[in-house]
Amino acid sequence: MASESMELTADRAGATWDDHRRLAFLLEAARQLGSTLDLERIYASLQALLSSALPLDGLIVSSFDTDTEIIRCEHVWSDGVVGDASAFPPLPWDRTGQGMQSGVILTRKAQMFDIAQKVRERKTTYLQVSPEGGSAPVVDEPASKTAMMAPIMLEGQVTGVVQAMSDKPNAYSPDDLAVFDGVVLQMAAAWHHARLYREMERRVEKRTAELQDAVKELEGFTYTVSHDLRGPLRAISAASMILREDFGDQLPEDAHQHLQRQADAAKRMGALIDDLLKLSRLGRQELTPAEFDMSALGVDVAEELGIQARVVVQPQMEAWGDARLIKFVMLNLLENSAKFSEGKSPIRVGFDGGEFFVADAGIGFDMEYVDKVFRPFERLVRNDEYPGTGIGLANVQRIIHRHGGKVRAESEVGKGATFFFSLPKT
Repeated sequence: MASESMELTADRAGATWDDHRRLAFLLEAARQLGSTLDLERIYASLQALLSSALPLDGLIVSSFDTDTEIIRCEHVWSDGVVGDASAFPPLPWDRTGQGMQSGVILTRKAQMFDIAQKVRERKTTYLQVSPEGGSAPVVDEPASKTAMMAPIMLEGQVTGVVQAMSDKPNAYSPDDLAVFDGVVLQMAAAWHHARLYREMERRVEKRTAELQDAVKELEGFTYTVSHDLRGPLRAISAASMILREDFGDQLPEDAHQHLQRQADAAKRMGALIDDLLKLSRLGRQELTPAEFDMSALGVDVAEELGIQARVVVQPQMEAWGDARLIKFVMLNLLENSAKFSEGKSPIRVGFDGGEFFVADAGIGFDMEYVDKVFRPFERLVRNDEYPGTGIGLANVQRIIHRHGGKVRAESEVGKGATFFFSLPKT
């Protein structure tokens, strides 16, 4: 190849590459190009690196679109001006191997050549880059200029081309070509990571929009539950009460029982709606974490539930979190312990091994079913024995997870249950 016989001119004085200089330069290139995920900064770093070590009057970075078989200029630098990629038209790719870009793409090797010679051979169209960032085909034969091209490789495929140009003939040496190829290799890795990051950002934006739509739908459902369903429930309860009060002496005993079951079911449905609304709001409520006294919170909740005589709270427990939401956790756990311990004492609230806990000596449960404990509507007991909606512990889990903590349970049938939760300070 004619370019292989090029010799350095006086303008290339001092630009020699020994092993130490080459390694140091490539390491610096890797550091600079790999320090950002912004494509424009990558292009600017590439231009600055090459300008510092090589004669550089123009630089074009292009991506290759295999579907449409065109080269698209993504970044152009000429005469010290960074050009906008949108100002550059697509360049046709010649599959026969004619032309500068296609030669590099087909051989997958960096090449060096004289631009004027290539134009004379009619194997390519030469685009003159303007300082304003535009470009146009050169009809007349250009002055002799030197160019280097290197493929942008990704997983064994050519995804683009980088072209460096000098206004002087014989401006580059084979050593320059090797260094240029090494820098382009570093740039290709950074370019790929930046593009993946941009794609990830687009997917995150799309997913965020989808989640926002889902939240709006959930809010609409919440409104329906809180307003549209309460009316029929009130009507059912009122009808049952009217029938029993106004026609009670005319109804047989089994009719009274049916009406009572209907009223109880409507009441339970109302409680279930309230718990569903709480579960919905917990996912949207903003956290305001701060340090608070967990011991005092435990005492206050026990008094609020009227079970303070049965509860033993470990003193001097400090915690980090949203005290309003953690109070909701403590209410659920202590209320459950009081319900299922059937009057047995004590119920203990404490801290051990990085976890807070609420422990009782109640009926307990089989650990085979522990995964069901925190699922909404999953209950391990009968409603007629221990009333409830099956939402409370699901709310506890949601609150603790929103704090970045974990919640778990240990139990044995007939020997009580202990619920543990962590509140890491973030």
